[in-house]
Amino acid sequence: MLKSLCEEKIIVFDFDGTLIDSDIFKEEFFFSVSKVFNVNRDIVAKSIADGGDRFAIFKRIAKFSNPPLNFMQMVNAYSIELARALPDFPKAPGIPEILECLKNKKIKLYINSATPKIYLKETISALKWDVNFDDILGLPRSKIQNLKLIMNQNSAQSRDILVIGNGTDDATSADTTGCRFIWADPFNRATEPPPKNSNRTIRSFFGECV
Repeated sequence: MLKSLCEEKIIVFDFDGTLIDSDIFKEEFFFSVSKVFNVNRDIVAKSIADGGDRFAIFKRIAKFSNPPLNFMQMVNAYSIELARALPDFPKAPGIPEILECLKNKKIKLYINSATPKIYLKETISALKWDVNFDDILGLPRSKIQNLKLIMNQNSAQSRDILVIGNGTDDATSADTTGCRFIWADPFNRATEPPPKNSNRTIRSFFGECV
């Protein structure tokens, strides 16, 4: 299975919801941090629903709070609390062994996330996964921009890259650049029916490695 799947020289993983079960927990941290700043829960819920990264969400929360708050103070508090908790979140089954195995096979590994890069690198380091990845990419670049950057840095063609993720932004980045995409939802968090080239677990993709 590994031989047929990994004809690509580069594998690009999404992070939240693909390698670690963090999406639902990260949302709760918006509420817990905002509570410390005495912000109404309804304001927080609306700000989350309006979308965006932690900066955009807390900027809205701070704007609608009374009195107005320093949103960066809230972002920093959120980031610190999240960084402390993330290493204890559930990981995709077998993922440490899979990453080590793929690295040993000289396959280049990347993370491409919608999380700000500065915080993402801290998280990956805390998990002790940083030794397996050639680079860890996130905001402010989009996933499409990051994927194009990976291609340029490696002088790679689209056929050289496999993208694995659980979001429409992952699928869109692969489709836009012509890379192969595999949908994975190891934590059963998907709200939409999976595409045909999908599987609930990452372990099943890389059975030879575990």
